[in-house]
Amino acid sequence: MGPRSRRTVVRLLLPGAALIFTLWGYEYLVGFPKYISGRWVVRHTSWYAKNYPIGFPRYRGLVYYYYNDSQGQEVRHGPGWGMHPNGIMESKGFWLHGEQEGTWTRWDHKGEKIMELEWRDGKVIREFNARKIDARAKIPSKDEE
Repeated sequence: MGPRSRRTVVRLLLPGAALIFTLWGYEYLVGFPKYISGRWVVRHTSWYAKNYPIGFPRYRGLVYYYYNDSQGQEVRHGPGWGMHPNGIMESKGFWLHGEQEGTWTRWDHKGEKIMELEWRDGKVIREFNARKIDARAKIPSKDEE
């Protein structure tokens, strides 16, 4: 491959790579509209911007999808999740026309699961608390060890 054909390859690949990087960046920072469960929704993203003098986004804080109803109010619809300031997942679940639906999970700042709720029609139908201590469990005393 001669120098002329190398320049041609670079001229073709460079704009393509720039376009792909730009699209990826837009999806990461803003998000393209999506069609979820029969509705077009847009993404809301709040960011943690600590430790940066100009406030450049560091971690996503809260992310959810929504549409506006006839009165202009946001109605959450689609996946939603929140992050702790250290970048570890805090909660994750699904919204269906403004109500929580399906399994919602919460984690502490170390990433350990602390709670799981199962939602249907806006009501909790099952709850699992990972930190609940069984009162019947016997904790050995120092004398018994």
